[in-house]
Amino acid sequence: MTQEIPELRVRAKQQAMAWFGLLGGPAVWGVHLGLNYAFVPEACAAGGAALLHVFTVVLLAAGVASLLAAWKVRSTALTHADERVGERNLFLGTAGMALAGLFIGVIFMEGLQPLFIDPCL
Repeated sequence: MTQEIPELRVRAKQQAMAWFGLLGGPAVWGVHLGLNYAFVPEACAAGGAALLHVFTVVLLAAGVASLLAAWKVRSTALTHADERVGERNLFLGTAGMALAGLFIGVIFMEGLQPLFIDPCL
């Protein structure tokens, strides 16, 4: 009984990391898009887009964390004792890396917009 609990915790942590790697990029992009739309009036009132740039930097870091989680899941997938779990982790890690990379690029491109276009227009 006492041997099973640490093993279950490790497995739950690995599964959470795999799903964060897969869904973290799209979720971070959704948060970035929502915050940018919600805080444009505050950015205009402050006279600049510094707040929007802070959101971009913080959420880019969260997107990179999702990419790294997916990479770690993928890199440890083939050494897993259970073949089915290893194949699942390989798929989740590869798909997560692709999605995180795509959405990191989208967040970066959205973050460039306030540099060239005034958000108050």
